[in-house]
Amino acid sequence: MYTYDYYITQFTEAKIFVQNKVQPLSEELFTTSPGPERWCIAEIIMHLNKTAEVYTPIIKEGIDNAPDSKKYNGEPFKIGFLMKKFVHIVGPENQKLTPTIPQFLPVKDTKEFDREKIINEFMEAQNQFIELVSKSKVEHLVLNKLKVRNPIYSAIRMDVNACLAIMEAHQRRHFAQIEELLSLERTAAEVD
Repeated sequence: MYTYDYYITQFTEAKIFVQNKVQPLSEELFTTSPGPERWCIAEIIMHLNKTAEVYTPIIKEGIDNAPDSKKYNGEPFKIGFLMKKFVHIVGPENQKLTPTIPQFLPVKDTKEFDREKIINEFMEAQNQFIELVSKSKVEHLVLNKLKVRNPIYSAIRMDVNACLAIMEAHQRRHFAQIEELLSLERTAAEVD
């Protein structure tokens, strides 16, 4: 499942999702929370941006510093048991609420909801992921052999493939959340 092309496709589709589903939203829908302790769409995208901001340098470091011994074709890339569990926790298949690490929390001040900036940051993050995976593909890097430190718990080591799998699954989880919010909005509009 985890291949260069899989990641390139997923991060490209993430851009398309935001372009088609988020960018056209009214300011009100973009910035209005659906209820107490729930994030609005702006906050969801900001959360994804903060997560990418933390993970991207780690992924880049692993790819840029890949030793020659890690350069051969190893697709599809395997993922370890513990990281597979973590990918499941942050992915859309997990319906349980998962607490957010404080450094990934979006700002709550609606004055900071600069729509263009939020969306541009998201698009740039996806472009960086695509660029890093494309570079790995050209250099034939085995992503699950490139060890990096965990961006939250630096004593823990993980591999670049796990980092990418986490980012990709996490984004799909929040896109499902956005779809749910949009569905609720459509239902409310039909009732009116």
